[in-house]
Amino acid sequence: FRLKQGDQSFYFDITKVETGSIIRLDDGTVYVPYKKSNWQDMLIGTNSHIKNNFQNSSYLQISSAFAERFTQIGGEAIIIPVKPNWTSAEDLLGYYNPLENSYLSTKFLDALIEAQKNPHIPYFICLDEMNLARVEYYFADFLSLLEERDEQPVIQLFSSTEGDVLASELSNFVSLVNDTSIKVKKDEITSFIDVLTDEDFNSKLHEVCGFKDGESLLKYHSSLKKMINSFLNTPSSISLPKNVRIIGAINVDETTHYLSPKILDRAHVMKFSSPLLQDWDAIESEVMEFDIDISKPVIFDISNLGERKPYPEFDRKSELVQTLISLVRDYLNPLGIEFGLRTIRQALNYSEALKLFELSDQVILNNIILHKILPKMLFDGEKNVNDTLTRKDILNQFLDEVRRQLNNLPETDISTNSVLEFEKIIEDAKSNDWVVNYWAR
Repeated sequence: FRLKQGDQSFYFDITKVETGSIIRLDDGTVYVPYKKSNWQDMLIGTNSHIKNNFQNSSYLQISSAFAERFTQIGGEAIIIPVKPNWTSAEDLLGYYNPLENSYLSTKFLDALIEAQKNPHIPYFICLDEMNLARVEYYFADFLSLLEERDEQPVIQLFSSTEGDVLASELSNFVSLVNDTSIKVKKDEITSFIDVLTDEDFNSKLHEVCGFKDGESLLKYHSSLKKMINSFLNTPSSISLPKNVRIIGAINVDETTHYLSPKILDRAHVMKFSSPLLQDWDAIESEVMEFDIDISKPVIFDISNLGERKPYPEFDRKSELVQTLISLVRDYLNPLGIEFGLRTIRQALNYSEALKLFELSDQVILNNIILHKILPKMLFDGEKNVNDTLTRKDILNQFLDEVRRQLNNLPETDISTNSVLEFEKIIEDAKSNDWVVNYWAR
């Protein structure tokens, strides 16, 4: 970014500055390096991502914080509460009402349209409490669209022919007004107010239009105006704006739903632990001071937020691909965990984006296990795999392999270390009759 202060300007790479530092907000909140670099990478990689928050407000704060970093260019963080009764895409995007010939919009759609009108401003849309309703019901169509990587996906809202219906309706009404003006010989009628105030003209037009008792020209005009306004403000289709990033925040309790494999296949899951469990003395010691006044205007190109492009080609010679294939063959498949070609290409895309932060291959593999593998662990560990092994045996072997692969992983807390998270999953399963459940607290 180029930062301007008065007549002077200088350059800095915000990703490099923040990777090895802790950011402190004005309210005293701080965020550790892993959370920021990992979160920024998923924005840059333009992947779908879902945050499993036992502390839900943490993610809402960090979403808003990143938008606030772009305040000088009008960065927007839009929080959309998900309701338990959402069952289809209509709850997310609205729907066309054929009786009123108008589109009933939603806050989510309004945000997309606003972002499309402001292509140089970053928009972060957070679906709060995303799993209060079944995500695969109301977000499924959207997830399928997000799989389109060659070009920006297009969201079809209603048939484009509805515009022809409206044009025909308007044309017919104008023709009736003109014909009525000729019949009653009222050349001085030049506005709708004239039509309403001229009793003869109004009465004749009421007759010609076939209005029934209780209907009025004023009511019809209001309805027609509403139809035109709806059509002009809501396009029949909209391309997903390049400056939009969609985040889902979830909680796991008795009022929420688990995420289906279809969702987990297409999203990265990132868990936030309670800030009260952090070592605040250690965090305070890592806070870095900067001479840069980040309250000053930032010159920002939307491409810095990351560009949508096809996933990398499947390269079986890649070290990461070979590692993942080995894990699938030896552990995931026996455990009944699906991990297909799409997920491997997503992992390659994630790996390329994360290299911007100069992190090691072990950290990248650690994150992929955290985001894409552990959230799929939901099965009966006592189930037999063959005559000699059960799934819990395979699970323990899997843990040993992860320990070996990540033997030099830096010390972090459980929410950022796949080995520690894996160990907790197994310990919880032991105390629950070997029911393995990543989502259990």
